[in-house]
Amino acid sequence: MGVGRASLNGCPVVVVVPVAAVRRNGAGRGMSRVLARGSATDLKAHYIWCYTDVMPALLPLTVAIDTNVLFEGLTRRHSASTLVIDAWLSGLLDVVISNALAYEYFDVLTRKLSPDRWRQIEPVLSLLLSQARWTSIHFSWRPSSPDPADEHVIDLALNGNAAVVTANVADFRRAALDLGLMVLQPVDLVQLLSDRLEQSQETES
Repeated sequence: MGVGRASLNGCPVVVVVPVAAVRRNGAGRGMSRVLARGSATDLKAHYIWCYTDVMPALLPLTVAIDTNVLFEGLTRRHSASTLVIDAWLSGLLDVVISNALAYEYFDVLTRKLSPDRWRQIEPVLSLLLSQARWTSIHFSWRPSSPDPADEHVIDLALNGNAAVVTANVADFRRAALDLGLMVLQPVDLVQLLSDRLEQSQETES
């Protein structure tokens, strides 16, 4: 199952849909059947779907969001990465951030986006960072990745006791095997959030 958002009579609700639709369409047509675009709030062209308070007893999942997930989540409206960003905005995730990763976010977005598109995205990024938990890097396990550019993400996740959410699992496989780092693809995180939602609903019933 996947987690989505919509509104019912003006009230935000959580919509659970098959993850197969997310995998098959990147949260495209399968999600659009249950998520009406008109119920979203347009914040500088990024559509934020509001969660209702359905998980008060569940602690947010602690994660470090790789830049490739952030970029896709902010630039594509129908993808698993989009749902990850929405979950971050909605407080369902405890996102750890470091100076190095924040700098990388800004660097990639400003280089890859047009000036007009960056002006639309920048307020959303600032909001995301304001809701993140800034984490100091006291220990390092380098080298832990075949890509030196990913080392700071691994250090952040291990110092922050977090899982890494990335579209590039291969570069984190060594850290997962040697250091016990939990590595998730965006769709895996959506599945995990959905499972927690279902478990909370079963407990309440």
